Amino acid sequence: MELFPLFGFIDLKTLLLIGHVGGVALGAGVAFFSALIFTKVMYDGVVTKNEMTLLEAASSVVSVGLTLIVLTGIGMFMLNQEGYLASSKFLVKMTVVAVLILNGVLIHTLHIKALKKHIGTYLPNVPGFVMRSYAMYAGGAISMTSWATALILGVFRGVPYSYQQILLVYLAVLVGAIALALCLHFFTFAKKKR
Repeated sequence: MELFPLFGFIDLKTLLLIGHVGGVALGAGVAFFSALIFTKVMYDGVVTKNEMTLLEAASSVVSVGLTLIVLTGIGMFMLNQEGYLASSKFLVKMTVVAVLILNGVLIHTLHIKALKKHIGTYLPNVPGFVMRSYAMYAGGAISMTSWATALILGVFRGVPYSYQQILLVYLAVLVGAIALALCLHFFTFAKKKR
């Protein structure tokens, strides 16, 4: 179905694909940027007003990226339901997007709120914050791994592996990333109390 007869190469699927890739690029880019800010906050042990503003803005932009991915994904799926249901790459990507949405909701409703509540305070001294920060580090690892997975899957035209095989690799990398993040947390932020 051509949208612009003047430009015959632009059809609905191409337009949806451009929006989809744009959503992934936007979401992943800003998520990686916010991870850098978060890392600096945890390294310093203090979140400033400017850092909080950036984190909140980044969270909103990532939400826009995810919304774009979901809407364009639904659009592409509607154009070729049988093809997409038979695509292990598509099914894993949708699973990863579901993980990103759930993780994003937790980050926005729990972690961002917790940081905002303690602007300018030395976080390792806030009662209960060190324990909460383990979940923050895990959430960051889930976010980075999932966005990287979405980007990598987006590069390939097709993947010669089953849904279960790709999902197992994703889960293994996810567990490894969470373990690494928690070790990093333990040897940095958790020992900062003074």
